[in-house]
Amino acid sequence: MKKKRKKVEWTEVRKREIKYLIGHYYRIQKHRVAMGNQVFALNQQKNSDTPINYFHKRIFDIEKEMKKYLKNSLNGVPIWEEWLSKVKGIGEVLGCALIAFIDIKKAKHPSNIWSYFGLAPIKVKNKNQC
Repeated sequence: MKKKRKKVEWTEVRKREIKYLIGHYYRIQKHRVAMGNQVFALNQQKNSDTPINYFHKRIFDIEKEMKKYLKNSLNGVPIWEEWLSKVKGIGEVLGCALIAFIDIKKAKHPSNIWSYFGLAPIKVKNKNQC
């Protein structure tokens, strides 16, 4: 028999914390990729024993730790466990971002969420219309 987890609602303070971490996660990831390119170039020159290799690994470890923290923060969150985790292409970090940045209670209709992301359908007048 599957054990039911306690449902967790994120407070506004928790959402702000998650938003902050997600922003830093993506900045760290961008920096790690840039350093990875430098490490690759140095390895091509047979110069693999450099401090940049060490710091690249440390940044990668920090990125993994942040991802693990974000993943653990989703435990017990109903929208994650019942729906978002099953959507192909949505991992823990993106799931956290969606839950933290979208206030579903403010959206009267699904189109309100679409428009939040700049995907709202608009009416375009035909040239022949007045």
